[in-house]
Amino acid sequence: MVKSIIKIVGEVQLKKYGKFLEEYATQLKGIEDALDDSIGDVWDFTLDPISLQYLPMEQMNLLELIKTDNKIFNKVLTVFASLCCEMETLKFEAERKFFPGLTYYGEGEPESGLEEGEAQVQMGRMMPFLQELSSFVNRCYEVIKNVLHQLSGLYNSAKNAARTIDVANVHFQVVFEHLADLLRVLITLDEIIANQGTLKDHWTLYKR
Repeated sequence: MVKSIIKIVGEVQLKKYGKFLEEYATQLKGIEDALDDSIGDVWDFTLDPISLQYLPMEQMNLLELIKTDNKIFNKVLTVFASLCCEMETLKFEAERKFFPGLTYYGEGEPESGLEEGEAQVQMGRMMPFLQELSSFVNRCYEVIKNVLHQLSGLYNSAKNAARTIDVANVHFQVVFEHLADLLRVLITLDEIIANQGTLKDHWTLYKR
């Protein structure tokens, strides 16, 4: 008797669960169909002129995250963490702003060429962007120089050099990775400009 009751209850719950899955699958299919035109890894500017970016924001600052009993170690970590954050920000800015701006300059130019003076007008409109790019590159140089100074202060092998902390067997891999990313940004900018024929042609006309 008890077994038959348990079996009946189990069958009822199984049917309810199956019905729930069917309804849930139908809802998911409806959502997928509604968003089908907008789902994709590539942002189409012509179809979607507005793009939203969702980024997690850390509410705690570095001073709250870095807390140990060694005050000198805290200072070293804080300095390198701040520099890594700065390098990450510069990398993000380059990838989101300067890489596309330089790469797509001159796109849509008619095959017959621009009218007389139009190239100079376009370059004139580009000048504020190039000024921002110059300030960005100078900032990258300053950050890289600061990172190298901090590393040289830690890894100074001179006998009479003042040692802040013993880092003989310490490898700041994350710092070097961020430094490499920022150097890659500068190399990428050089390559984009070197291969941007339209930009160089317009710049030549603008200088005249």
